[in-house]
Amino acid sequence: MTRHEFLAKLHELLRPSTYLEVGVQSGHSLALAVYSNVAIGIDPNPLVTASGNQVIFNETSDHYFNNFPGLRPGQIDFAFIDGSHLFEDALRDFANIEQYCHPGSVVVFDDILPYNQTIAGRDIIAGDWTGDVWKVTQILMARRPDLYVMEVDTSPTGTLLVYGLNESSRFSATELDAVIKAYLPLVEVPQGALDRSYAVSPEKAIEELMAWRASQ
Repeated sequence: MTRHEFLAKLHELLRPSTYLEVGVQSGHSLALAVYSNVAIGIDPNPLVTASGNQVIFNETSDHYFNNFPGLRPGQIDFAFIDGSHLFEDALRDFANIEQYCHPGSVVVFDDILPYNQTIAGRDIIAGDWTGDVWKVTQILMARRPDLYVMEVDTSPTGTLLVYGLNESSRFSATELDAVIKAYLPLVEVPQGALDRSYAVSPEKAIEELMAWRASQ
């Protein structure tokens, strides 16, 4: 299953009223939000213009969240993070998005399972460049045990499914800076990420997510 097929299935099941994504590019993932009242896209250089239920902000995610995004607490139902492929930016995106989520919200990261070390560096290369977003999995599992964090075996470079958000357990600005400083020197992708030994199938991820939601 590709990442877009996985996202499409989540949209179908979750029916999010408000969807937000960081990294619009050609608009393929934003166009999947057909059940949403509003689909918010953030990208400094989007390759598409907004249509239908879409609102696209031509700016960086940092600028968007630092300049009154117009969101209400608890408004975001589903978010997709696929902007900068540097882990610190993805982590900040998560911290910002989480401020506007509720306990039932779902967040998905792209590019967390690089298939080799070459595409997982911090310098942009042609092709499937994932950057070092793979670090986000380690950080959330180590620093946020309150969350459900699941690597999903999607094509081509994996996704990370996160849910069970808790407003009483969020990154403070000071903690976020400390975490980024601690993880910045890491360069070797764990073997478990490269061979996807801990990743679950998209079908299994969806099954567990929906079972969790039904239990709430």
